[in-house]
Amino acid sequence: MTPGENYTLRLAKAGVGTGVTGTDPAYLTDVAGNGSAVPEGGSERLVVEVRDAYNNPVSGVPVDGSASEGALADTTVTTDGDGRAVFSYDAPDSVPGTTTDTVDFSFGATDATNVTMHLDVQNTQVGSAGGSAPYTVSWDDPDGNSDSRYTFDVAAEGNTVTLTADVRNSTLDNATIDGADVDFAVNDSTVVTVAPSNDTSDSNGEVSTTLTAQGNGAVRLYATSGGASDYIDVVVENATDPQPGVVFTDPSNGNLSTVDTAGVVAQSVYGVTGVQAAGPQTTDFAFDGGPEVPYLDGDGNLGIVDLDGNQLTLVSTTDSRSVSAARLAVGNVSVEDNNDKYLTGAGPFVYFIDGNGEIARVDSSGTVETVYNGISAQAVAGTGDIDGDGAPELVYVDSNAELEYLDEGINGKAQKLPLSGSPTLNTANAVGAPADFDGDGAAEIPFIDGNTDVKYVNGPDGTDLPGTTTTLATGADNEGPVGAADRDGDSQFEIVYVDATNNDRLAYADPQDGTVYITDGAGNRLAAKPSTGAS
Repeated sequence: MTPGENYTLRLAKAGVGTGVTGTDPAYLTDVAGNGSAVPEGGSERLVVEVRDAYNNPVSGVPVDGSASEGALADTTVTTDGDGRAVFSYDAPDSVPGTTTDTVDFSFGATDATNVTMHLDVQNTQVGSAGGSAPYTVSWDDPDGNSDSRYTFDVAAEGNTVTLTADVRNSTLDNATIDGADVDFAVNDSTVVTVAPSNDTSDSNGEVSTTLTAQGNGAVRLYATSGGASDYIDVVVENATDPQPGVVFTDPSNGNLSTVDTAGVVAQSVYGVTGVQAAGPQTTDFAFDGGPEVPYLDGDGNLGIVDLDGNQLTLVSTTDSRSVSAARLAVGNVSVEDNNDKYLTGAGPFVYFIDGNGEIARVDSSGTVETVYNGISAQAVAGTGDIDGDGAPELVYVDSNAELEYLDEGINGKAQKLPLSGSPTLNTANAVGAPADFDGDGAAEIPFIDGNTDVKYVNGPDGTDLPGTTTTLATGADNEGPVGAADRDGDSQFEIVYVDATNNDRLAYADPQDGTVYITDGAGNRLAAKPSTGAS
């Protein structure tokens, strides 16, 4: 530490000198795998994390695991640099029906620190008209080629695909079964995941599940009902890594959270509580391997945090510049300054509204500057090329709740411009980062209007009239921040938001499909806090 410098300590252990000891492991927490459905003879990846009393991950700790019915490839695994121990679970080769297996983990501390996971092991016997199975289950042909093999081309079809199975009565001339309980499972969840893992057949005897690509490879997808089952081999091609997560706040505890396109939810790793505002997880500011999530915590500190738990406060409550609880934006708009106008710098930046209603920015060094003197603003939408000139503009909501933007003007100098035909927002914070929602090569600005309809508005891009609005979903019953993300892998952005009509669930609005709810890896819809919305 440097003499004369002030240091702010968050929850941690600190010391000076050679006599300082490290922290001890205190407890285990589950990270991935709990509640998974596994076919008999299949495998599943189980991940636990060791943390100290200060909620930090601890490496080098041997963790023991044991399964009641199945087996673990290694019964003792030492935590890695992120404090995580990864186990490979092998299900029993044969079970009479769906069986719940219990897997216990410990590292030698008290029982209160241990973790127990539960996995549903599913019978995969293929049923037929004979035998004791009352039903026959069969997969529909998904592509007109074969009902036993399907090639899932992610580049052509997007990141998800829905497959349908039929359930029929084996003793009544193949009569369809309405209301049959059907379980779905795969033998390798690192290639695809399924959601839901359980559903009931409709009046046509049909029941569907959605596959989300995790990586390239081949898996076997099972459908099981009434002691009968069928499988289809799925070959995944041209899969890409999951897209950055949608940022939201857990309404039950106010914690910062993200969910990526694979349904992986991150929360405890961030350790940010009482979230007042957040921004998108799209920009690498300070830590290798980003991107980081910008946030305003419950104490009024503006910071960034990544998926490894690396955290950095950029603007603290002790600084002269306070941060309002309006949504945060990220990016880099850079043109020459012009007298009292300031937009130069390397960036990237987190943009925010300060306590005086001015647009400010901060970089990873914590340097805070006013973006453009004399602007009175209520929220920053974000950065994007809304005029189609190949360079981003900074879009914000002015004091009249209308959209304006900062652009490069004459001789490269900065200028502020009103968006012609701008809607007047009922809630200034109900905006999001510009993105290309209509595929015209320019960015549009997403927002929620006073009727709680989810829309985007065009800028002066030369294709559509500026101020032209398009509705993607109606009746969200919430006017909170929105975001942009490609959730379905079709290479086109959707608007992400919180739908308050259905218990405040995270959703996205798609031009073709309307409202689609965002789920975790098990197919559960995710609750989100409406006031902080989605990014």
